[in-house]
Amino acid sequence: MLIKLALVVVASVVLWQQLAPIGALAAAATAGPVGYAWLPMRLSLVVHAAGGLLVVLAATALTIDKPRGMTRYSYRRTRAGTER
Repeated sequence: MLIKLALVVVASVVLWQQLAPIGALAAAATAGPVGYAWLPMRLSLVVHAAGGLLVVLAATALTIDKPRGMTRYSYRRTRAGTER
């Protein structure tokens, strides 16, 4: 749970820093065709979007992952005989 929180906090900080380039590129796009001068910024946005997708997939994998066998909680419940 703490790992997922750390992933989300880091991803949020990185995406917060990308708001200024997104705004600049949006303003340039509304002014007319975006030329090759904007290529590094466009590439940066694609890379950061892919990184955000990887963070979401990692958080999902951490949520779905279950250790093999019984967890400590289910082991205690089984030993106590309080199955639902």
